[in-house]
Amino acid sequence: MRKAVLFLLLAVPMEAFGQPFSLTPPDARSNDPMYQEIKELVQSVSNCFIREAKNKALKKVDLNTAAYAVVGRCAAERQRFKAYSARNTLEHPPQFEARWRNVEADDLEFVKQVLAVVRTQ
Repeated sequence: MRKAVLFLLLAVPMEAFGQPFSLTPPDARSNDPMYQEIKELVQSVSNCFIREAKNKALKKVDLNTAAYAVVGRCAAERQRFKAYSARNTLEHPPQFEARWRNVEADDLEFVKQVLAVVRTQ
């Protein structure tokens, strides 16, 4: 049975069934308060990164120093997101902390990219 379903998913375009393929109902996310809260927290962190990256004082320092400064200035937003994530995870604390270190590294890379774009404008 699994092979037949997999074959249908791979071989037959979803448009053939009348609608594009979607794993969730059309308005499921808009009605989910948890999704909305996560979305707001992520947007808050991203907006802070972008706002702080535009600070003119950061143009005087190298990229790594500027990235750490931006991440440091957005500590409050990041802590709110981390606290929410920790409260709503099924992971054990050591697993969560290991995953969060990866999130922090990804955030630092994102900030470096934002800084590079801001500096070239």
